[in-house]
Formats: sequence, structure tokens, C-alpha cells
Amino acid sequence: RNSIGGSEGEIAAALIVGVRAGIPDEINESMRRTGIYHIISISGLHMALVAGTIMFLLRGAFALFPDFSSRRPVKKYAAAIALASIAAYLVISGIVVAAE
Repeated sequence: RNSIGGSEGEIAAALIVGVRAGIPDEINESMRRTGIYHIISISGLHMALVAGTIMFLLRGAFALFPDFSSRRPVKKYAAAIALASIAAYLVISGIVVAAE
């Protein structure tokens, strides 16, 4: 919120942690009318996309070190780090049922 500011900052906060209270009413109504309001809610799909992105990026990073990645189970490492990251994200987002 602080780094972006304004209504854009409130939308960014809603996308990251699901807090929609700061979004102005006219923007909320516009998003409802256009059918994109569901994007703001944090759901299991969003959690899966974040976890998949983290795992994909970590596997790519591990591939940059072929000596390490050929001797270690880097897929399991990436999955474990992605799981821990998404668990932390779930806690930060308020552990809502839809995200679980």
C-alpha cells in the first residue's frame, strides 16, 4: 500500500493478502460489473499458481548449477521450498477457507 499508494496500492494489497476494505466503492462496483472481482479473492487456485511458479523458478535456478543438480534430488528440494513458501503465504493471507 505504501510503496504504490492510492487505489492502485489498495488493489495490490487485496491481490497479495486478500484485504479488500481499502478499495474505493466505485472501483469495487466497476470490477463487479465487468466480472473480474473474483480475481481479488485469494483461493486455492491462486495458492497453486504461486507454488507452481516458485517451484518452476527454483528448478530453473538449480539447473544453473549442473554439478549440484545432477547429484541431488533438486525436484524434491524445490517442492519442499515451494510448500514452505506457500504455507507462509497462507498464514500471511489470513488462512481463509477458500485458500486452504
